[in-house]
Amino acid sequence: MQFLDRFAGADRERLLAAGRVRTVQPGEYLIRRGERGGDIFLVEDGAFEVLDTRTTPEVVLHVAGPGTVLGEMAYLDSAARNADVRAAG
Repeated sequence: MQFLDRFAGADRERLLAAGRVRTVQPGEYLIRRGERGGDIFLVEDGAFEVLDTRTTPEVVLHVAGPGTVLGEMAYLDSAARNADVRAAG
């Protein structure tokens, strides 16, 4: 089940209407590990790599495409982010 599927129609629309579009360039980080949560992101186009950058070389844990919500766990519990996320080039 996707994150947004958990919301009823009106609540889902209200959440989407509260958002704003942010354009990210390839290689630009959207989320940094250790930052406090606060924002969630819906991927509308392109792809984002979820990374573990604590090792060399870094490890790509997941590639998120359109329709994916990123950052939802830190948003919900106000915890620190647990991975880096950057726009795939």
